[in-house]
Amino acid sequence: MPKAPDEPPVVHIVDDDSCLGDGLSRLLRSVGLNARTYGSTQEFLRADNLDALGCIVLDIRLPGTNGLDFQEKLVELGIRLPAILMTGHATSLCRCVP
Repeated sequence: MPKAPDEPPVVHIVDDDSCLGDGLSRLLRSVGLNARTYGSTQEFLRADNLDALGCIVLDIRLPGTNGLDFQEKLVELGIRLPAILMTGHATSLCRCVP
């Protein structure tokens, strides 16, 4: 369960494309949101305050794993941040699931 809002919510961006992550971070900060970027799922898991208020923007295609599997792992670890999944490589995997 997320902590009380002692600090502003954070948008965690997990994407191995640093240009995309940095650009998205700048865009979010330009509208007053707190954003942090991570180049891998392992880097994200080493971060502090993962139980703070916020959400995660997660690439579906990541080295060593995929965003859908990683989202399940987060739930298993008790990290219940809302997730927005994105990809630049749409496949049938990305279709809406009822």
